[in-house]
Amino acid sequence: MPVIAYNDGSRTLQGPGWTVPVVHFTDTGELPWGRYFEATVQIRHKVFLSLQWDDPHSSIYVELFDGDADEPLSDMIPPDKHALAVLPDRRGAPRGIARVPLCSCGDRGCGNAGTQFAHAIPAESLPDVLAFVRELPDLAEDATGQRTLLNESDCSSHDLLHLPEGWDE
Repeated sequence: MPVIAYNDGSRTLQGPGWTVPVVHFTDTGELPWGRYFEATVQIRHKVFLSLQWDDPHSSIYVELFDGDADEPLSDMIPPDKHALAVLPDRRGAPRGIARVPLCSCGDRGCGNAGTQFAHAIPAESLPDVLAFVRELPDLAEDATGQRTLLNESDCSSHDLLHLPEGWDE
């Protein structure tokens, strides 16, 4: 039995002890490397969290973005979608969500323009992550050249802040 399941009737994802409504869901079916899923959860108007996982893993890769959720987020963000970052205050506490301008290279994961809130989390942490980003206000600034909240070991050169305890897979 998968750790994360989609209920088409209620348009929800269900996991260990949680249920989350989704605005978009994709099941790739059987591919040579296994089954892969993608879903989009609306945080508020034009702010979304993309969820990606493969079967039967118990972790979900999350990415915060803005725009419209009419189709899944691809590796190249169209002009109407932007990666979003969580910026800290002077003490390092999260203070809000800011846009990450698309790098001139066209790669939304490029650290040259800022680092998107994107990370693999345990499936059981999804409700906490959703509550966390829903509480953050939108900032009128962008994330260029600023520290952001993320925990990727290969991105330590970007001076990133760590995710709260228990969110790391």
